[in-house]
Amino acid sequence: MDTKSNKKSLSNMVYRDLKDKILKNKLLPGDKLIEMEIASKLDVSRTPVREALKKLEKEGLVTSFPRKSYIVSKISVKEAKNLYIVRKSLEPLCVELLAEKGLTEKTKYFEKVNEDLRLAIENDEEELAQNLIIEWNMALVKSLNNEILIEVMTMVNKRL
Repeated sequence: MDTKSNKKSLSNMVYRDLKDKILKNKLLPGDKLIEMEIASKLDVSRTPVREALKKLEKEGLVTSFPRKSYIVSKISVKEAKNLYIVRKSLEPLCVELLAEKGLTEKTKYFEKVNEDLRLAIENDEEELAQNLIIEWNMALVKSLNNEILIEVMTMVNKRL
């Protein structure tokens, strides 16, 4: 593997690690992200960390400040509420578009995720239920053939 592709894969690894921690609330809004600490914990140089942080900033998950410090972005209650209103309005449209295609392997997949979700809720497995909801929603969006709807739903999900 050449040096450029190795740096890219390290950057992606750091990005996935940080994004996962943010989405699972292991890194909370307002937490300061220090390049050297992250690099040390993940045993990488600062360059892939810096690249990952820039990518997370573009997605709105972190905010940069002068002198290259970053914090996990805060989302206001109002913004979260507005995003959920948009998602709540668009999800039925997504399901309707999927239903128009009829029963397929994709719809069978959704039935399985729904059953897994029902069991997770019955068994008070909150984290599993949250992950299944995200999985269901992302799979729903990816199953559509409407680029604009995919773009909007992806943006909403990323901001949430």
